[in-house]
Amino acid sequence: MQKNFVAEQFSIDIKKLKIRRSEIARYMYAKNAVEKIDGLISECLFECENCFDLRGIYMKLPVNVKENVLDFSVFKVKSNGLAKLLKESNEAVLFGATIGHDIDRLIKRYSHISPVKALTFNAIGTEVLECFCDELCNFVKEKMNTNITPRFSPGYGDLSIEIQKDISKVLELSKNIGITLTQNLAMVPSKSVTAIFGTICGEYDKKNKCSECNMQECKFKKNK
Repeated sequence: MQKNFVAEQFSIDIKKLKIRRSEIARYMYAKNAVEKIDGLISECLFECENCFDLRGIYMKLPVNVKENVLDFSVFKVKSNGLAKLLKESNEAVLFGATIGHDIDRLIKRYSHISPVKALTFNAIGTEVLECFCDELCNFVKEKMNTNITPRFSPGYGDLSIEIQKDISKVLELSKNIGITLTQNLAMVPSKSVTAIFGTICGEYDKKNKCSECNMQECKFKKNK
């Protein structure tokens, strides 16, 4: 990795996140039953309120896009979807984020005691991670005083999951925020993510991401 590319860490207090109960319900496959499961969500939110260790790391890199090949200087990747997203960008940001191991332990314990609570904790973990990533992206946007594209993660669309290895190496995820990769490139802790977004001069045309995604069978697909 070139010396002029510096990784910076980011964290935030869980209390500053705006957790959306409607999203928790959606991750539970119950988006139309928020009121019915509100008590369960409240109970689980209270029980896991001290489970989160929010840690992120990001790095700004130049990006050169030629057709479907993206050159980030530290590695190259082919992806039509990512190339389309970053076609107006001269710089990109790589980041990794995690909410820690404790929620995984809670999910595992309740999978034997109460599967419905395990499902709820899993959904809460997903929502906390999403909100944390939103905060990280907004922080970078304000710090760099620029507009940004949506984030794009390995395994999404035609972006190969293999890029996890490159991102992990460049950001030194294990050393810096405790994320490791399994042999099949899954992340540990499970509620972790890596992603890429670009910086742009003008306003990004914000469309419903689900309406542009080609994963038509996704269980979490939002209404257009």
